[in-house]
Amino acid sequence: MGDLERQLQGLDEVAWAFLKKKLKPLLGRRHPTRGWQQLFDTINEARGYNFLLGAGCTCVEFIPESTVKNQETPDLKVCDQSGLVICEVKTINISEVEADRRTQGHVFTTKIHVDQGLLDKIASTIAKAKGQICAYLEGGPGKKIILMIINFDDSSHEYADDYDKQIREFLDKSQPAGMEVQLDIGPPFYTAKVS
Repeated sequence: MGDLERQLQGLDEVAWAFLKKKLKPLLGRRHPTRGWQQLFDTINEARGYNFLLGAGCTCVEFIPESTVKNQETPDLKVCDQSGLVICEVKTINISEVEADRRTQGHVFTTKIHVDQGLLDKIASTIAKAKGQICAYLEGGPGKKIILMIINFDDSSHEYADDYDKQIREFLDKSQPAGMEVQLDIGPPFYTAKVS
């Protein structure tokens, strides 16, 4: 069974119905250089659902999108005996340069170090997720989790372990107070594609 299928099978009926409704309008939106990225980014919300279940949470629910214009909500909530948990799932995808390279079939060079551009993207993504979570909680109590799924320009994930270490070192210095950032990085030679 594939990784994607395993993630979707972890959803209960209510969660699957919610996610399916969210996915339906994305089925006809294939981007010229990024393929089905928007669809897969939304499917990745199932990873957040399964992450929370795996952490021992019960009563995991998707949060409906806000009806307020330009107000984004986090993806998931848990309200069980341990209290309120809010989780935002963010996917960081390949760079524009890499998306263009793959479309045009050009040769590439794999880097063994994470570049500053990716670290800046991680920092801005965390800031956005923090804003969504804090706006939803309106200053109230609750555990705040950001699950960050990272797809590297290195399509074979050959250096995934090295990248993981470098990103964790970066997060040790820059993780915002009161936020728990969890990484979901495919192992070396992980071959899931989104195009």
